[in-house]
Amino acid sequence: MRTIQDVLAQSDETKFAIALSELVNAREASAGYETLSHAEQVALCVDGLEREVNNGGFQQYFFSSAGDHALDCVDALDEIGGVEVADLLRRALRVFGPGGPDPDREERILQLEALGDDVAPRLEALDDAFFGYPDGLAPLLRAFVAANAAAFEAVDEQP
Repeated sequence: MRTIQDVLAQSDETKFAIALSELVNAREASAGYETLSHAEQVALCVDGLEREVNNGGFQQYFFSSAGDHALDCVDALDEIGGVEVADLLRRALRVFGPGGPDPDREERILQLEALGDDVAPRLEALDDAFFGYPDGLAPLLRAFVAANAAAFEAVDEQP
């Protein structure tokens, strides 16, 4: 079984991020987001944002299931000290208008499609700012996880 101590033992930031991602995503897949501890939800939100934006920008993030927790992610980023990335996410959320993005993926995709072609350039500018890594999310997340290690559940390693 992989434990949070195994994750924290990873000295390489990339290996730490992957191990943490595997841990919290396995827990979420088996038990559901609502059953995660607050600390696990924070880690899941930040991991999902970083993974999806790095993979295809904010548009990819909102098209993916990670975007289901976009509103929680703003608070998660603020909580770990990722204030500049939180500001980028707030700005990305504004493309959806005052109601923000729907937490349901299918509804959010419909929202994005209804916004049309003008949304991509707005989000691409934010992508570029994100790719400048204004906050070192991995070290911030590591410090948060270490301070909240007791709140993490052990999860069987995934194959």
